[in-house]
Amino acid sequence: MIDLETILTKKPIQVNSGSDSNSVVIYNGDNNPIKISRFGKHLLDLIDGKRTLRDILELLKENDMSLEIDRFEDFIRKLSENDLFENYYSPKNTKKTFWQRISFFEIVNFYDDKFFEKVSSIYKGKLLLMLMSVSMLTIVCSLILLIFGQIDFSFLLVSQYSLTSAFIYIAAFMALSFVRVLFHESAHALACRYFGKKIRKIGFGLYLLSPVFYVDTTNMWQVQNKYKRIIVSAVGPLMDITFSSLLYIIAYFVSAPSQKHFLLVVAIIFTVKGLLNLNPFIKLDGYYIFVDLVGMPNLRKNSLQFIKDMIFQKGDINVLPPRTKLFFVVFGVLSSIMTLVFIANLVLYLVRAFL
Repeated sequence: MIDLETILTKKPIQVNSGSDSNSVVIYNGDNNPIKISRFGKHLLDLIDGKRTLRDILELLKENDMSLEIDRFEDFIRKLSENDLFENYYSPKNTKKTFWQRISFFEIVNFYDDKFFEKVSSIYKGKLLLMLMSVSMLTIVCSLILLIFGQIDFSFLLVSQYSLTSAFIYIAAFMALSFVRVLFHESAHALACRYFGKKIRKIGFGLYLLSPVFYVDTTNMWQVQNKYKRIIVSAVGPLMDITFSSLLYIIAYFVSAPSQKHFLLVVAIIFTVKGLLNLNPFIKLDGYYIFVDLVGMPNLRKNSLQFIKDMIFQKGDINVLPPRTKLFFVVFGVLSSIMTLVFIANLVLYLVRAFL
């Protein structure tokens, strides 16, 4: 528990007017962006090096903005972890949850995005147009072949693989999966660079035992135009569909039945993955697109917290407008259901794989 008699002193910070109506982006001494709510910015303004934390809580109460001590403590800890105070330090919580430990293993990461910077500088303003044009052309060509090329999908149910070829195709599937993720994340990175923002982190690891390449594009918080942020989020799923479309096209011209079968199956899997990535109820690209559209940062977290407070009658939930409360309930319930369905499917997949 924090000492309520503590008087905090802020370090110099920079403040962005906010990427939406509900949030503000602040920058610490290392110029790293930290996104907080407008209410959080109000709390930060009250920390003036003269008031104790108790004074601040009392001041909020006087203005009908009471705040629970544990949430106030979480707010102070979050900012202290990002080195925003002169005289308060809270060690970062490096302990991972069980799900985080088993789902993702980071192998290597680096902070140099010169490759994406160079590519972006070469093509400059044409980069995004080229990316979109190639994607649309590939998708349209695959649709033409699927509609008018009379690809027969019936043999998908009866094709057989020998034991030797099965191992080859498994290895090929893993390789194609890596290429798909590489295209997906590179599209995020190039779009971020296109809008003039540096990529904070690039890395490689294993997610659910599958190789993944990832980029950290959180510097897009600095961009106030929400449609630019939506584009950065959307180009990843677009690349998934584009890569699937390319596989459909290749499959059309392949004559060997087993190879055609393999390419079509992989294309279908990647298409489904690309569409699922647009699911707004799980923290994938679709979630961040939806959050920007409705202008409600941390929507999943806030929705689940609201439902928890409502069930346990904790916190002052009546300060929210009725429409916001209804929105939180609907989104929180659907988000919980989707998460449970995802976990259940993963467990069934692992059980089937080992039995």
